[in-house]
Amino acid sequence: MKPISLSDGELLETAMAEASRRFLETGEIIYPLHHCFDQCGAWLGASAVFPYVLPAARKRLTKITIPESQRSITNEEGESILLTSFLLDEDHIMGEKVAVIPWHEIRGMCTIKLESDLYCPHLRRLSNCYNPTDIRALTIRLPELFVVNDIILSAEHIFLPKLTCAQNIDVFHVSHVFLPHLQSVKNLHLGSAFAAHFPVLLEVHQSLVGYHVREFSAPRLERVNLSKTGEDGLLLPAAWSIDSPNLQCVGVKLDARSAETFFSPALTVDGEWNMHPNAKRIRIRWTMRKHDQDLEL
Repeated sequence: MKPISLSDGELLETAMAEASRRFLETGEIIYPLHHCFDQCGAWLGASAVFPYVLPAARKRLTKITIPESQRSITNEEGESILLTSFLLDEDHIMGEKVAVIPWHEIRGMCTIKLESDLYCPHLRRLSNCYNPTDIRALTIRLPELFVVNDIILSAEHIFLPKLTCAQNIDVFHVSHVFLPHLQSVKNLHLGSAFAAHFPVLLEVHQSLVGYHVREFSAPRLERVNLSKTGEDGLLLPAAWSIDSPNLQCVGVKLDARSAETFFSPALTVDGEWNMHPNAKRIRIRWTMRKHDQDLEL
């Protein structure tokens, strides 16, 4: 079964109810019930999917430890896949300075509750990753990760060189966010970052928010929030430099109040556009020139 995003509550609730009924009828644990157990097979009562488990099944599942043979599988390409969730805390790191995740894919929730370095040399696909904002990892390295549903990371340094698409990305405590291969994302929230660079980002489906960003670069970005949903659009109120010359459309709201020269004739904003006074003057001059050219024609 294809991994389900934790943000897709309706789909997750349906799948979890079906898996709960299957367990009550046969005793078999199927996806996504694996979300509720860690890599050692132990029950995770605080799992984000916990509320979706049917109460009758929940009572029995809390007493179960999933055997090792049912926690992971190997696909046709020889990649190791962890079916359960992964929990990184003091009980699981075993005194190591750098925590290493050996799997190629984690289908459950990956939760980091430890202030240490994290290295995932083979991890290519990740369903959901959560790193509490009050626990700041030192360095998180995911050199092979290219797709993730939801990821929330709190660290001093984050390396995601191959990430191409995601549902939701939230980063905290990172001063510079650089995602060289990110092409598409639903929501991108930049926390306390001062600089953000996305060389090949084409579209943000709902919101791109960076309240502290001073320097923003997404030269190929064309669209933000075309669905016009939610309250956010493109919010970069502190950015003095915005390099997005190909931006064509922003839905709901655009806040670029600190960018003196950010204006493009091709850009349309379906909602509030908060501009720097100098950018407004640039727009007025352009409008007047355009008007004069039309009169000449």
